[in-house]
Amino acid sequence: MLTIFGVLRPSVFLSLGNFKNILEQVAILAIVAAVEAVVMVVGDFDLSVGVPASLSGAIVAHLLGHGYGITVSIIAALVAGIVVGAVNGYLRP
Repeated sequence: MLTIFGVLRPSVFLSLGNFKNILEQVAILAIVAAVEAVVMVVGDFDLSVGVPASLSGAIVAHLLGHGYGITVSIIAALVAGIVVGAVNGYLRP
């Protein structure tokens, strides 16, 4: 696909701005994948990391949309992630 889009629209697709946009779009997914890789390397298999990540993003978006500051929104998302992770760790056999 890189080759096809690079040939069809090289001035747009192969631009520095597009590469920056692509990296910004996949940054969160890359962080979650890296954490999941560590979990799998130690011999465990836990696919529940996506839900707390999505919940945290939704909390930040909701709070920012209602006028709360970025600091409050991020702290609330971190607290929610910690609570969900703790409950998940407690309930997991």
